[in-house]
Amino acid sequence: MPSTARGYPYPAGTDRVMDGDNAIAALAQAVNDKLGGPTVTGEVTFPILANGASNNVAVTFPAGRFAAAPAIYCQAQNGRLSTTPSSVTATGFVFSATNFSGGATSSTALASWLATAPIS
Repeated sequence: MPSTARGYPYPAGTDRVMDGDNAIAALAQAVNDKLGGPTVTGEVTFPILANGASNNVAVTFPAGRFAAAPAIYCQAQNGRLSTTPSSVTATGFVFSATNFSGGATSSTALASWLATAPIS
């Protein structure tokens, strides 16, 4: 079975039609392998934070989702907050928000995170 330059297999004109399921399975597996592993998203709410104050929230991933520590991306919907992940493991991480803006946040802040297994 031939493959594209990026390694995606496809059936050739001379391949038997009855082997089409194998060709599709090979293509599906190649796409899965190239896209990397699982991804999980979530949201947390941080309390009102004074200037210089921080808050940490422990996040737990669904059981068995990751075999190794994933990459984490964090974002708060309040521009006064800086967000960072720490203590990242295959089972969870600590989501931290700190206010360095010079003033207090006026309300609680919703923040989102995305965890994704590295692309191999």
